[in-house]
Amino acid sequence: MKNTRPLVIAVGLILSGQLAFAQDMSRYRAYVLESSLDSIVAASGARAADAKTLHERPATIQTLEWRAPYVDSRNTQADPVRNVTFTFYNDALYQVTVNYDRHRTEGLTNGDIIDSVSTAYGVPTLASAKAP
Repeated sequence: MKNTRPLVIAVGLILSGQLAFAQDMSRYRAYVLESSLDSIVAASGARAADAKTLHERPATIQTLEWRAPYVDSRNTQADPVRNVTFTFYNDALYQVTVNYDRHRTEGLTNGDIIDSVSTAYGVPTLASAKAP
């Protein structure tokens, strides 16, 4: 019994260390899933008037598109994000779609981008295929 105690402690430390490095999959930059439209407008600088209602009943589905301000493409400090589309279900953010500037990502493979995003935000999950 005394011989197994250090093993149990070691396994517990290893497992708890992995949790410390886990990415929070409920956020992208300053945007957190389940946030309200108003809080996303405040965080992104988008205009609330730009929100589009796609569906109202039985649930309200809205989208809000944020576009990056114009910056000279030669500026290496410029953010590569071109635009972000936020989708809300009953005023709760449930999807964030990010489009990157083609010129800022030129030469990168899909694997390069997936690795880069995965390093910062965790392993990607694939969306289910839509039925024809």
